[in-house]
Amino acid sequence: MSIDYRRFLRTVVSDDNEYVRSEALRQIASGWKNEAGILELFYHTALNDPFQRESKYQDNPRQTALEAIVEYYPEHPQSLPLLQDRAENDPDEQLREWAKKKLRRLEN
Repeated sequence: MSIDYRRFLRTVVSDDNEYVRSEALRQIASGWKNEAGILELFYHTALNDPFQRESKYQDNPRQTALEAIVEYYPEHPQSLPLLQDRAENDPDEQLREWAKKKLRRLEN
């Protein structure tokens, strides 16, 4: 049986539960980071995931996607501008702070 993995990935990263979305992104990063379209999936998620923080212990799928981009695609021309944008414009304060710290480390 053949599975359309791209359709499957789009489904799991759009689940209603942010923990499911974050874990799906981690699994995608660990196993499929070199597949066509995965960077675009992370990029789209980092910008558009509907996560809204209710407690400081929640997983933010936008941050999970951004972490994968910074780790696996650091030389991609969109990676640094996206990190800079999220440091200034993401609605989640924790993600903005994480992105600012990551930018400071990259500058050193």
